[in-house]
Amino acid sequence: EPADGLDPLGRRQLREILRGIADEGVGIVVSSHILRELDGFCDTVALIQKGKLQVFGAVDEVIDRYEVARRVHEVSITAGLQKALDILRAHEGLIEEVLPLNREETIDPQTTDRGKVRVRIHGAEDRAAKLLKELVLADVEVIGLMRMRSDLEDVYQSIGRDEVA
Repeated sequence: EPADGLDPLGRRQLREILRGIADEGVGIVVSSHILRELDGFCDTVALIQKGKLQVFGAVDEVIDRYEVARRVHEVSITAGLQKALDILRAHEGLIEEVLPLNREETIDPQTTDRGKVRVRIHGAEDRAAKLLKELVLADVEVIGLMRMRSDLEDVYQSIGRDEVA
């Protein structure tokens, strides 16, 4: 674990040093279980599970290959959070997480009228548009709908569930 024991500034400096060396054309091999850190500075990744190479390729290509399995969107709401949660609960299994709109706020879905809701939407992309329309027609003030991007940790978990060759 190359960044083990480093504070956030030290981790950033390590990433910058490794990126600088790589930009000079020097190949670097890093072994780590902390995949979120690798996502920021690796060009190529090899994911190994149970002693077998499961996935190898450019980081962006590997993430894109497994992106289809992840359909998480974040809906940012400035008013009508409780109404939005009621609508989303009617669509079984959608709600993943309810978060404050910004770091200074706390979230209590019973009393807070604003926040972010992460939802998992299976199926075609038009389901997200239909859900957004349903929220807006119910007078929920939606200020953003953003598709969350998978990362290497998501890919690793996905290959752990699926048999990938």
